[in-house]
Amino acid sequence: MNTRNINSKIWVGPLARSLQDLYGYSRSPVTLFTDKANEIRKLTGVAGPAFNPFCYADKLGIVVEEKAGMALDGVLRKTESGRFVVWLNKRASRRRKNFTLAHEISHTFFYEILHHRRNPHRIDGVDEEEERLCDIGATELLMPATNFRMDAAAAGDVTPETLFNLIKAYDVSLEAVASRLVQLLQVAYIIWEKSDGTIIPKQVRPYFMKRVLLCETGRSSVERAFTTPGKLFIGNDSFYGIKEKSRIRRRTSSMGLVGNRSISIIPNIADLYAYSSPDV
Repeated sequence: MNTRNINSKIWVGPLARSLQDLYGYSRSPVTLFTDKANEIRKLTGVAGPAFNPFCYADKLGIVVEEKAGMALDGVLRKTESGRFVVWLNKRASRRRKNFTLAHEISHTFFYEILHHRRNPHRIDGVDEEEERLCDIGATELLMPATNFRMDAAAAGDVTPETLFNLIKAYDVSLEAVASRLVQLLQVAYIIWEKSDGTIIPKQVRPYFMKRVLLCETGRSSVERAFTTPGKLFIGNDSFYGIKEKSRIRRRTSSMGLVGNRSISIIPNIADLYAYSSPDV
């Protein structure tokens, strides 16, 4: 996630328009959601890591119920008495429930503004921008930027070991932590899969690097990581697919995972944003 582009993009959905009517254009919807999440954290006194979303809900008077057989991960409802209720999918993992609950709590931030009967922008359907903004709110509730940046930087170089330590500390998923690292520390992470001797990128962040290809030399950290899962390897690895018709070389740390997969962290990619598309 590139915060610069998220903040500068034009927000046109029902919630964004509602916020613009009230706050004007001096503060973007992203800033409003981030500020609200920090306000909630201070108001409730929830400390961490881990910043437990069930504690947020309890202190905010939000009822949380886990239900079996849900098609969705979470649903927010407001009762006739005016109380918020969140239903969570009972079958989801604990870390998935954590992010889902924080996401649903974020839906309450500006609920009254969006759903006011006189709001001309109110709709009954799904506002995709609101969902994205609630992901941003959830991220700030669970991984406050100041705390997360300090904890991530404490270990020095960001490696897969850093990532897994942060997962344990903040009790959120690998993807959530990795995305936060990309946003705050401008690193890239790639999950590779080896199939029939070929190493393929299966998950890449930031998005502009989605066409990345490993230059297989037999000595790269990525290739060595597949030989010994759980061990950290460091290498000066080469990649294609980022700069047009060009190869880049970066100090890369990689670790083998289960299921014939490995994960790599590439630091200091700020200069590569110049080669990205606007939607990164």
